[in-house]
Amino acid sequence: MDAASRRARLRGGLAGVLLVVGVFLWITVAWWLGLFHILMGLRRGLGPRLGPVAQRRLRYVEWIVAAVILVAVIVRWS
Repeated sequence: MDAASRRARLRGGLAGVLLVVGVFLWITVAWWLGLFHILMGLRRGLGPRLGPVAQRRLRYVEWIVAAVILVAVIVRWS
């Protein structure tokens, strides 16, 4: 097994774990935290198949969701 296929398998495994954790968090803890993990899993799993513009847009959505989570935590604790 060469290094590229090993990296692809690890990336696929990480994407699967992030998607499962995201669905679990969506159902049990909070939908927005689950959405963040689902987006991270999608970006890592689909990244090689998506074009550069789609990857950039998915990264922007991921950062927006992260900012919303940060604001929600700050508002909740203040």
